Amino acid sequence: CNRCPLKKKCTKAKKREVHINPILDELKAHAKELLDSEAGVQLRQQRCIQAEGTFGIIKNDWQYNRIHRRGMENVENELYLICMGFNLMKYHQKKMRMILS
Repeated sequence: CNRCPLKKKCTKAKKREVHINPILDELKAHAKELLDSEAGVQLRQQRCIQAEGTFGIIKNDWQYNRIHRRGMENVENELYLICMGFNLMKYHQKKMRMILS
């Protein structure tokens, strides 16, 4: 960046440097191609139906908006507990429907 004529436009701090990864643009273009393909559109629709509903329930109905632990192992354990709770709730609801019908 020190020799770059555009440094003043990119950075405001004196010692800051900006690193550009040329592979990143290729990866983004490839990901966009995959997402815009027919199979990609179908997968996005499936994700909307399946995963987003689950996360919406956990975030909105259970008011679970952030991770409360630090460290990768603790975060994983917390998410496992949340998922187990969600699955137990679904199991209980299904069991109750079977009993009532």
